Order: sequence, then C-alpha cells, then structure tokens
Amino acid sequence: MSRGTSRLSLRLLTPLLVGLLLIMALGGAAKAEVKNPDDFTLTILHTNDIHANYGGFQADKQLCYQALCPGGSGGSVRLLRALQAWRAQYPHALIMDAGDEFQGSLYWTVHQEIPTVAVLNALGYQFFAPGNHDLDGGVEVFQKLVNGLQAQVISANLILPNQPDSGQKIPPYAIVEVQGRQVGVVGLITANATQYGALAKPGPQAFELGEEKKALTRAVQRLTAQGIDIIVALTHIGLERDLQMAAEVEGLDIIVGGHSHSLLGAEPALSDGPYPMEVQSPTGQPVLVVTAGSQGRYLGRLSVTFDERGQPVQWSGESWPITDQTLERLKAPPADPGLVATLTKLSQPLTQLMSQKLGQIGTTGSASVLDQDIRECRRRECRTGDVLASALLSSVPQAQVALVNGGSIRNSLPVGEVTMAHVLAAFPFANYVSQSRVSGQDLLDALAYSAQSLGDSGKFLQVAGLRLTYQGQGQSWRLNEALIQDGQDWVPLDPQLSYQLVTLDFLANGGDGYATLKKLNWQSTDQLATDVFIDYLKKEPIKADFEPRITFVSNRSPR
Repeated sequence: MSRGTSRLSLRLLTPLLVGLLLIMALGGAAKAEVKNPDDFTLTILHTNDIHANYGGFQADKQLCYQALCPGGSGGSVRLLRALQAWRAQYPHALIMDAGDEFQGSLYWTVHQEIPTVAVLNALGYQFFAPGNHDLDGGVEVFQKLVNGLQAQVISANLILPNQPDSGQKIPPYAIVEVQGRQVGVVGLITANATQYGALAKPGPQAFELGEEKKALTRAVQRLTAQGIDIIVALTHIGLERDLQMAAEVEGLDIIVGGHSHSLLGAEPALSDGPYPMEVQSPTGQPVLVVTAGSQGRYLGRLSVTFDERGQPVQWSGESWPITDQTLERLKAPPADPGLVATLTKLSQPLTQLMSQKLGQIGTTGSASVLDQDIRECRRRECRTGDVLASALLSSVPQAQVALVNGGSIRNSLPVGEVTMAHVLAAFPFANYVSQSRVSGQDLLDALAYSAQSLGDSGKFLQVAGLRLTYQGQGQSWRLNEALIQDGQDWVPLDPQLSYQLVTLDFLANGGDGYATLKKLNWQSTDQLATDVFIDYLKKEPIKADFEPRITFVSNRSPR
C-alpha cells in the first residue's frame, strides 16, 4: 500500500476477521421490507469519542472555541439541531453515547467534567457508557460526571473500589420500554483502559476493570433470563473487538461502539466499512455493529425492525456529517439559545489561552493545517507526528531515536501562527518525556509491533531519527528495513547495539501493549511533552517539510 493509496473498508481488522467479514459485511443494505403488524422498529441515534470537542471546527478545520463558528462543522449546537430533526421523525428514538467525552480540547483542560454534563444533558442523551479517557480525572471527577448526568451511565465491567453505592450508580445494564417493547442496553469499557492516555497512573486501586467478553456475556444472560429479547451493547472497546463480541456472544442484536474512532458509512474515502456491519451470532442470527467516527463530526442513525421473537428482519441507517448542509437537508430547527448561552459562557475563560502566540510552522503548499485528517497519524506517517517526534528528539541531547504513538495526537497543528490552544488541542494528554537505553533488537521488536497495528486504537508509531520501510498488503504488514541516522549517513539498525531512546511515559509504561518498552530502565526528564514542544516551537520557526520517514511498499504479487 503506497502512501497515496485510498483507505479501504475493513482496513482496521486482523486477517482472521477479514475473511469472516468478506462474507458478512454486505449487511449495510437493508433486508427486504417485512410488513407485519407485530413488527417493532427501534431507532438509535448515537455518537462516540467526542473528546470535549463541543465547539466543533472552524472553516479551516481548527477547533472552534465558540458556541458556533460560522462556516465550520460539528459542535454541540449543530449536533443538537440534528438530534432534534431526527427526533421529529422518530420521536421514540434512543440517544446514546459510547464514551470518551473527556480529553481533547480546552473545554476539558480548563473545566474538566462541567461542559460534558451541561452538553449531554442539553442534548437529551439517555444512555452513556464511559470510555477510557472518561476516567482520566480520577474517581472524584468521574463521580461528579456520573452524579451530574441525566443519562443512565452503564458499564458491565467497570467497578469503583471502596465506593459502596457505585453498583447502584453504574449498573451493568438498563431496561427501557419503547412503544410497549422492552429493550436492554448493556455498557462495556475496554479492559485495557488504564493503558491509554493520561490514565497510565490513575492512582492505586482507583478503578477495577473486568474482562470484556465475560462481563458482556453475563449481562446478556441476565437480560435474557428476564425475557428481554432485544439487546443493545453500548461499548467502548473498538471496532475489531466489537465484531468479535458480535460473533461470540449469543443474544446480542446491536452493538453501538466507540474507542477506535472508526467511521462506518459516509464517503468511501473516509469509511472503515458499511453502515451497519452485519455479523452472524453463534447461532447464525444477524448482529448489527455501528460506530460514528469521532470528535462530533458525525451522528449515527440506525433503524432496525424486529419481529415478534425479537429478531432483526430489516434495517437502515448512516453516519450523518454534522454540517450546515446536512442540517439544511434535515430541515433542522434553529440553534437552541440556551445551549448557545451555555457554551458561550464556558468559552470565555479560554480566550487568553487561545490567543497566546507561541511560534510559527511553515511548509510548502497552501494548506492551512499540517494534516487534513488526523486519523492518518494512526495509519501512516503524519506531519504533526513528525513535528512532535522531532521536538522530543531535540529535547534530549544524546537521544538518537524518538517514538510517539499516533493516538496521543488528537488534532492537526496549523500552518502559520501557532497558539497555546493549538498545542493543547493537538497534544491534550499530560504525558512526561522519558529516556532509556534500548537494544537494537528491542527497538526492532517495537517497530515490528507498530507495523501490525495500523489504525488499531492509535498504536502506530510516529518516529524521529529513523527511516522505516514497511512491506505487505491488505491487513498484513511487516517491518522490512530500519535505518538510523549516523552523522550525515543512514545505516541499518543493529540488533546487537544499544541506542538512546526518548518517548512519552505512556509508552514507557507499556501503554498500547508495548511490553518490550515497559521492561527498559526508564528515566523521566520531568518535562511534559507539551512543554517540550512549546520550547521547540519558540526557538525558531519550524519547517515541516521533512524527508519521508516511513514508507509503505505494497506486495503486488505476494508469494
């Protein structure tokens, strides 16, 4: 796959699941219409991985810190209008969010849980399944979120130790009656939540996370025992894991997911697959899997008709872009003045941070941002990743290699003037910079793991001090060549030598599954990565036209 190749559906999946889904993923087309008076249609409106992006985007794709930026897209004000339009057509629709409301913008950095509570309540969410970053503020902040939300917070595998009433506040599932039919909704969070983002050090025994499949199976069995035959899983475990759960846990009908930032439906160049994906349960019944991108760019709408036995017989839906054009098409109502006032008030303290100028980034061309789609940092080399990795490398004089996981980068840096707001939006996590000696073999192992993790929840590594070639095709890639800079030359990485490595403490602690890095003898520099980048930016204007560091070579005729 060359760097210019269009993204393909199912590209996030392992080879094992690809074969399965080539057979099953045609489920995006609705089944033949069934006209039975006993049939029941359930409509779900859903979002995931908003990451505190409540203002949406400006016209130049930078984050908006107003209630509404003219000419932009996304944001809570537009999202509420879209929800209102769909609720006018489907008044009994369920509204749910699959987690990760926290982290990613100044709304979280400055206000923590307050904007999330205000926005989700204003938008009328009924169900919320926490994501890994919703735990980033620790137990106290999370409890404020749970106590403040009008939505039912559910999670079958999240336990708060030493909180005797947590089981009542965060039940594994909820049962809701919709037009005379009972529907069960089960929540689920990734069992590896403490390995992602700023949660790497949440405090001793702060959260306990149960194994996903076991918890989900137990909840579904309990619902089934109560006679509930329509069951929705609201999950924050990633698309690939969602598809596995659909194929392995009997009794599910729908999975509404998050965590991997996957987008189903929409335009083919951006899509990770059809909307919905259809997978067969262990007994051959259809299970529909949906997810709707990230950062409030899309709203998912799924309508499923069930027969009297609770089996899906017909479905339709799509991920709708939250744009002014979509709102016009939906004939959405005007902006809600109460929500506009709330966001305007929350935005006021952010003005000083937004306007604090730090430096300049230059590049050829006319683009206003370094990366048009920040999800590219999870799939291949991205220029925002190049800049951050270069900043880390320069912060430790003896360092030879810098590694940054793509998931730590949440927004593109701009071209031109850079403010504090840009930096905190691009790198929102409180990661410290760590350094260690690493053997060439351990470094090669980490890079090989990265090659196997394209698009997989941000595990793919951005680098500095290296030139890498990955070879393969489809879902299978391997590290073919690794060169390290030696003066003015580039020489092969030697498994027998050792090198000075600098990275984020998240990776140093084994985050994203990098066990080969966790075993090293790390030293913290006591510097936050954001501070390191700001210092790098202030020294002189950054020229972002780097030589390619990561190349993909496609196997045209695989053996």
